[in-house]
Amino acid sequence: MTTTDTALPNPAANEATAALYLHIPFCDSKCFYCDFCSSPGRQQVYDAYVRSLQTEIKASALWLEQQQLVKPLETVYFGGGTPSVLGCDRLSELLQTVYAAFAVDPGAEITLECNPLSAHKLNAAALKMAGFNRVSIGLQAAQDRLLKGLGRSHTVADFTATANALTAAGITNLSADLMIGLPGQTLTDVTETLDYLSGFPIKHLSFYSLIIEEGTPFGRAMQNGQLADLPESEIERQMYQCVLDRLYNWQFEHYEVSNAALPGYASRHNEVYWDGRPYAAAGLSAASYIGGVRRCNCRDLDKYLALYDQVSLTGTDLSRMAFAAADVSETVDLAEAQREFFWLGLRKLAGVRLTDYQWRFGQAPGAEPLLALRRLCAEGLLIYEQSDGQLYRLSRRGLDWGNEVFAAFV
Repeated sequence: MTTTDTALPNPAANEATAALYLHIPFCDSKCFYCDFCSSPGRQQVYDAYVRSLQTEIKASALWLEQQQLVKPLETVYFGGGTPSVLGCDRLSELLQTVYAAFAVDPGAEITLECNPLSAHKLNAAALKMAGFNRVSIGLQAAQDRLLKGLGRSHTVADFTATANALTAAGITNLSADLMIGLPGQTLTDVTETLDYLSGFPIKHLSFYSLIIEEGTPFGRAMQNGQLADLPESEIERQMYQCVLDRLYNWQFEHYEVSNAALPGYASRHNEVYWDGRPYAAAGLSAASYIGGVRRCNCRDLDKYLALYDQVSLTGTDLSRMAFAAADVSETVDLAEAQREFFWLGLRKLAGVRLTDYQWRFGQAPGAEPLLALRRLCAEGLLIYEQSDGQLYRLSRRGLDWGNEVFAAFV
């Protein structure tokens, strides 16, 4: 990668985006495993941040329109952090700003991430009226002892209240998050969590293994030899298989390594990432991929507020503020885009087709990726189907060793 803003020949360089991500960097409390840009906040800071985010949204929309790099939005995703801590009024205000600044497709997927503690205090009917039609709820586990061990601020009862309130308000596109490989977690715990979730009209499930990140409380505990009772790798694989078996029984489609949904309920926003399509973003630490360039905003809240709060610019002057907060800017050249076609695309259970590669890049894959694909097939990690557009997809074994597959193309 280079660090200029002049995109090399990459099909994404001239591709208009239809996806917008908004980052809300606040939460009820910081979980012990979290290394995202998030922290507890105060009401005054919330107000200043919303004003700043509105300015960046407007600036980005103007710039994208001037560059002809935007079309009606098909997905808007409020992530974090915990967006639900802002409350209904601020969330509605932000979504109204999006609708005023961008053209939004009538069938757009509008997602709100939430923590059950703050979410069950929201007016679910007001959220629906504001335009939110998909909510992703962070459950993680259905055992209060495990939630406490993760530093989660909510209880299982909070999830119950949140899911019931959202369903009663008519927000029926609900997603839940589940974690495996937690300290003290057993296979029975995973089974009981799935039993619990089966009592709700969940349309989508994201399921992740715990990753210990440096600089987090769990990371420090691991370094000091104080993180005990982590399940062995074989038990964790059994947990993963337990989730897959249950999803099959629920008639969910396992469409990405860590995601499954009922037919028609896959996360359209996240599919943008895995397909290598462009996406706009605004907010502290928010990452975008526009014009063949990846940018990431600063993680310094004071700096971000100083840039955007109380700004009264309009027109061209405002559009120049579109990437004012970006402190990382990397051009994705053609070779990098071609590698990403494989390592991102192979995360999807549908796999990648060499015919799609040819269509996207106007050329056949080089010798290096073809050798990697053949080697991974020989190792039993990929399955090849020549009759289906020269399709390569993960095998069941490949699901367990996905990182080895993806690393072959990074």
